[in-house]
Amino acid sequence: MKTDFVSAAVRAFKAGLDGVEIHGVHGYLLSQFTSKETNKREDVYGGDLDGRLRLPLEIVEAVRQATSEEFIIGYRFGVNEPTFKEDISFAKKLEALGVDLLNVSSGIGASWVEVPEDFKYSQITYMRTQIKKHVSIPVASVYGIRHSEQVLSLLENNLADPNWTNKAFANEEVNICYHCKSWCKYAVDGNTYPWCIKESK
Repeated sequence: MKTDFVSAAVRAFKAGLDGVEIHGVHGYLLSQFTSKETNKREDVYGGDLDGRLRLPLEIVEAVRQATSEEFIIGYRFGVNEPTFKEDISFAKKLEALGVDLLNVSSGIGASWVEVPEDFKYSQITYMRTQIKKHVSIPVASVYGIRHSEQVLSLLENNLADPNWTNKAFANEEVNICYHCKSWCKYAVDGNTYPWCIKESK
């Protein structure tokens, strides 16, 4: 299992890509290991926090050793899984192993946190701001960021998304996500979205 992650990263490295993002959220394999909700193992890969974090940390370390110091390693990070305290510890460990950026979303069984009244954005975006306080690497933010004005405001707090930023500064129209519940309103079929076609030309 670990070798599959590493070999995929090595293929990307040899192909000349700048880096990879290791997916550790949304119920995928690594998220299942880090979460107390799903990890009921009784070996070294389960139990306490160190055990639950062992596999993703070993994968990150192996990817770094198999590529280069210049190769970018991102980690898709599930916060509040189950607590911020554990998230902070995990984020620091990832940074120490050479992860170059964190991409924050919500984790398995994550309870929604109370967001301060003066915070204008989503709970996930708020969780990103809290993680960023404890690491020096970039931390990406997602969810409910739909307008250029929001991006510019978030940029002032060191949140950044290159595509949104470029569009915002160029005063270009952005693609607004409407959080469609059943089917994306932009979709033609399962693989074709007009916005994607428009932006690829």
